Amino acid sequence: MYSGQITNSVEMRECERFFAQHRALVLIYPNSSPVHVIDISKKGLAFKYLGKETLAIETEKLALYYENKTCMHDIPFEIASDDIINRNSYVPFRRCGIKFGKLTSTQQTFINDFITTYTC
Repeated sequence: MYSGQITNSVEMRECERFFAQHRALVLIYPNSSPVHVIDISKKGLAFKYLGKETLAIETEKLALYYENKTCMHDIPFEIASDDIINRNSYVPFRRCGIKFGKLTSTQQTFINDFITTYTC
């Protein structure tokens, strides 16, 4: 569970991040709506969402989409950061960084393919 103690430091990243195409989406199970992926790497991703508070996560599984097509589901993760990026709005934008959990070889191959296909 995210404790708010991890910083959003570039030095902490082990892998290069790639900017996602604007139709790349992530869905956090079970109750969220799909939100836009900002960037992705082999070890994690970041997405933006609207909210005054951090996400209430019931499970630590996500699904990745491109447009309306499910690309992969049941990807394990943990939250690394969750910060406000636009305070000048009634409902601020937030940036949530996640680290993938233990991936199967199929999931890792999918992440690699997703990066190749759906990033700029």
